[in-house]
Amino acid sequence: MFEAWKFNKTISTLSLARSGVDDKTAKYLARVLVKNETIRTLDLSGNHITALGAEILAEALVLNRGVTRLCLQSNNLKKAGSPHIAKILSKNRVIRHLNIGSNGFGAEGIVRIAEAVRFNRTLSSLSLDMNEMGPKGASAIATALVSNRHITHLYMPHNNIGDVGLADICESLKRNKYLISLDLELNHIGHGQSVVGL
Repeated sequence: MFEAWKFNKTISTLSLARSGVDDKTAKYLARVLVKNETIRTLDLSGNHITALGAEILAEALVLNRGVTRLCLQSNNLKKAGSPHIAKILSKNRVIRHLNIGSNGFGAEGIVRIAEAVRFNRTLSSLSLDMNEMGPKGASAIATALVSNRHITHLYMPHNNIGDVGLADICESLKRNKYLISLDLELNHIGHGQSVVGL
């Protein structure tokens, strides 16, 4: 199956969502991505990919010039997977839409990813929902937004950023004039200091 996909010239959307894809399968898929530049949308959500699988895929995606929409939502990348996502963001020049929600990166993982976002010049849509980033992760994303002029859609629900994280995001938007859609729902905002005037 994977061997046939290497040289396929017709399939532009490949969904393997909730298909039991693990790190071993990711290795075969990576070989496809190195050769195939027809696939534009790749959905790997709801699988069992860990940091090891993310590393394998990152190596392939650095070389790939086809995929513009990548979904890795609801895998198991964790903090250890964040350097590999950062590598994709730093070296891939074609991915415009990236969904890495529900991967448990935590604050430290998001900080690593945010540093790569800061200098990325391709991405227009980024989904980071349910990654336990907290105020520290939100602050790192805020810093990235000051420099990034290309992201127009940012999704950060369910991250417990609180009032402190909100304040940092709001401050960054005073300098970022490019973001047009921002989702911050269910982030425990307004439970501490007043957010009036932010």
